Amino acid sequence: MTTRRPRVLALVRLAGVGVLGAGLIAGAGNLPDRQVRTPGAGLGTTDPGIVNAEIACPGAEFTGIKDLDDLAVRPQIVATTAPATALPTTAAAHGAGSLSLALGARSALPAEATSGGAGTSLTTRERAAALSQRAGVAAPALIAATGALAPGALAAQEADVDDDLVTGATYLACTAPSAQAWLAGGAGEPGRQERLLLTNPGANPVTVDISVFGASGRIEAPAAKGVVVEGRSRTALLLDSLAPQEKSPAFEITTRSGFVSAALADSWIDGITPRGIETVGPLAAPAREQILPGVPGDLPAAVRIIAPGDNDAVVEIRYLGLDGPQALDAGRGVVRVPAGSSRTVPIRPLPRGIGGLQIRSDEPVTAAAVFTPANGRDFGWAAAAAPIPDGEATALISGAVYPALTDTTIRTRTLSLIAPGAPATLTVTTVRDGTATSQQVRVAADSGATLDLSATEAVWVRAEPGTTGVRAAMVLSGPAGKDFALATAALSTTRVQASSIALTPVGGLG
Repeated sequence: MTTRRPRVLALVRLAGVGVLGAGLIAGAGNLPDRQVRTPGAGLGTTDPGIVNAEIACPGAEFTGIKDLDDLAVRPQIVATTAPATALPTTAAAHGAGSLSLALGARSALPAEATSGGAGTSLTTRERAAALSQRAGVAAPALIAATGALAPGALAAQEADVDDDLVTGATYLACTAPSAQAWLAGGAGEPGRQERLLLTNPGANPVTVDISVFGASGRIEAPAAKGVVVEGRSRTALLLDSLAPQEKSPAFEITTRSGFVSAALADSWIDGITPRGIETVGPLAAPAREQILPGVPGDLPAAVRIIAPGDNDAVVEIRYLGLDGPQALDAGRGVVRVPAGSSRTVPIRPLPRGIGGLQIRSDEPVTAAAVFTPANGRDFGWAAAAAPIPDGEATALISGAVYPALTDTTIRTRTLSLIAPGAPATLTVTTVRDGTATSQQVRVAADSGATLDLSATEAVWVRAEPGTTGVRAAMVLSGPAGKDFALATAALSTTRVQASSIALTPVGGLG
């Protein structure tokens, strides 16, 4: 299969965005050939702020499949907007705005959410405050931000459970919908189940095709074609029915029209013993280099590499930690992944602490890593992450929002920063009780750095000018033993501005 470039579009409504000369596009074939140039300094470009944004979270991810028992996992849905200090100065938000969070039926969130709508609303005086509701049904949570609160809107869901049938922690950054997504998770052990969650925040149905990859190549699965996700709803599929007993499953999600948000919910019950849960968001699109931030050390681990192209991929894996780069054991650091397949490679436990994995390949690949303590009561996945916006980008910022921890003696949060290739300087803004605090963090080349987030409720990371390629993730963890838990997710990138470039024809039209 030839790797396609992802077509990604955040479901964001823009107001007041125009392109000078847009009328020249329609019927262009009837016009004489003319050059087009961007305007000079006198005309400039326009950078209107985002004024409407919508995000969808899947809600209770281990429910909603016919003839399959639900698991008692009720995630906490949280949503927020970036503090003013984290926004670029050119995107400063002024005036009124609202942030709404609604659970349940398709009609719960109006197409144009406004203050006083179905969710809880914020005013501009409450920028950086968080909304929170607990999900308990097989239906999505829909988040809408308007006006001055639209720039930098984020949402996520998190669960931390411990009972006789299910234990462990999950965290999912609720991403903007897209036309293509890559997912990895699950395995072939008895009692392992993977559920694919497709959420459509739009009003119209979306048809989705799923390509399945395994250790022996592509897997034909007729049930994976033409899956319909109704408007403002979600569809859940048991992936065991698409790739039964596959030890190294991976999936490509593509839409025929429209956009969906995709996630993979992975659960494991070993006989009558719960072994953990995890919800994995989309992986970075296939590329010749991937970085997996938020990698915990001192745990049994394996790396799953997907090579979707027409050629075998020769892949090098190395660890980027607090003390710099480190090669893996002989025979584990360089592997060949057959074309069109997904290969899972065990690696020895990495150094204690939280770092990252660097994957370099001669063909485009994407990847995730799984960490499974022996006889543990939870496991976790770390996914290949897209870089946070470089220091010159003013239209995008990266961040994460999460519920406040109630007991930091058994749960901690950590920000993982990985700087491949060159040293990095970053501004990290954390939020606690609605108050933002910023600090500068430096990361050495080919190394990682960490920051304790346990006393915070949101984090935002911006690269300083000259810094590129940094990856970042939030890690939720608990101590070894009965309180062990692990969940990790890359920071989300959210738009704060829309850019349009004025075009001026050179010469007349006649």
